[in-house]
Amino acid sequence: MAVNVYQHVCPSREDRLGSITGYAGTLKELTGRGLKGCLRNRDRCFNTSGQCAHFDALDQLAAIVDSVVIDHAPQGCATGYIMWNTFGRRLAPMIGKKPRNVNVISTRMNETDIIFGASEKLKAAIKFANDRYHPKVIFVTGSCTSGIIAEDIPSVVTEVQQEIGVPIAYCSCEGIRSKMWSSGFDAAQHAMVKTMVKPPRRKSKNVNFVVFWPTVDAFLKPALARLDLEPLYISGLTGPENHEFASESVATVGQCGVLSSYYGGALQEHFGVPFLQEHFPYGISGFESWYMNLAALVGREAEARKYIEEQWRQYGPEIEKLKSKLKGVKALVALGSGMAFEIVHILRDLGMEVVHAVAFHYDPTLDNNDGKINHIAKYAEDADDLDVSVADSQQHELYKLLLKHKPDIIFSRAHGSNIWGVYLGISTVEYGSASHALYGYAGLAELGNRIVDELSNRNFVKLIAKHFVSPFSKQFDNMENFAYLEKETAE
Repeated sequence: MAVNVYQHVCPSREDRLGSITGYAGTLKELTGRGLKGCLRNRDRCFNTSGQCAHFDALDQLAAIVDSVVIDHAPQGCATGYIMWNTFGRRLAPMIGKKPRNVNVISTRMNETDIIFGASEKLKAAIKFANDRYHPKVIFVTGSCTSGIIAEDIPSVVTEVQQEIGVPIAYCSCEGIRSKMWSSGFDAAQHAMVKTMVKPPRRKSKNVNFVVFWPTVDAFLKPALARLDLEPLYISGLTGPENHEFASESVATVGQCGVLSSYYGGALQEHFGVPFLQEHFPYGISGFESWYMNLAALVGREAEARKYIEEQWRQYGPEIEKLKSKLKGVKALVALGSGMAFEIVHILRDLGMEVVHAVAFHYDPTLDNNDGKINHIAKYAEDADDLDVSVADSQQHELYKLLLKHKPDIIFSRAHGSNIWGVYLGISTVEYGSASHALYGYAGLAELGNRIVDELSNRNFVKLIAKHFVSPFSKQFDNMENFAYLEKETAE
């Protein structure tokens, strides 16, 4: 799948990758049909929750140091950055940086703007942002409102950039263009690559690591140092200089396939930087495969094997003890597709039984996959099958899955998923995007210990469950799990 960074608009995941938000079945069926190109999305007759691609694009761009985001939208569309600003301020000291506020300016489109257009207002906002903040780069985000009235943002960007001389990029992240909030990551990275990445001057020893926040240094830096490599973070709390010569790096890897797909695909397509997407550095087999594949690019397989052996001697005994403690513990996973199935194999590495996995969406392939097997399909090929569903945070389905499977613990992140576990007396673990747990053997041991801690004292969730009154009727509780999911039809 080619990535065209020269066009104004980044195609949605539905159009570019064939991604879906509705499915119920097994993992092997999901990936098998996806690789054959015959996976069809199953719609729902209603939604209980959701998130907008605009929200994620705005947050990703605002977190770049020395940038300003002009949100060409009604003022309510920019409120999501408040949460991201809080995250950034809290995490900055963890990596030795001074807390800072993000710079976001809303054009506050109103009824008059919708009728007559707001190009002049947008021009004024860009010039005001440049005069006030003196940024190194300016991003202009589109919205449902600007998209519906067909505001010509690219022309405004071109005109003002010639006047002020600062790089300006248009990010087409209108929420109506995609049902998947992850399309916002792609739209933001499209703007990043188009504006900040330059052609390579020479080859460096850097490895691009695409992640929400650069808080994984404790794992990544020593691991890469053994291969004579260094991390280059493509993340929040880093500036345009990190993007500038990402084209010179040895490879692009990332936190997950969802977050790294577009950026990694673009660098591979336009600059020949290999994008490693079959494995991620989690669990036992995942870390080992990821590390050996990276080492193979620089001819340091012997050093990689030695490092893996050293790490296992240090953490292996603890992991084996955790396996004995967690053997037979039942878990349910509900996460974005980039992490859901990674967590499945991590929990299985710890001896746990995963009864069901919910992915908030599913990508049959990743950018510039060239027909190769991706990380989810690779795992499905090698592992035991599993009941799975795909749902963009449909809480009514998750509630019924918990009633059906009665897991000992739920592993999730965001969108209110974990709260249903607490209501039903089920221990929960929140996977945080800034956490360094999961990475390598050390992360696996840390996660295992956290799960043991959660299971060792369940008084809180038991007390909550005792007083919980379900908002759903008995009739709903007795319905089939996916009653509101469109039925399968003959191909």
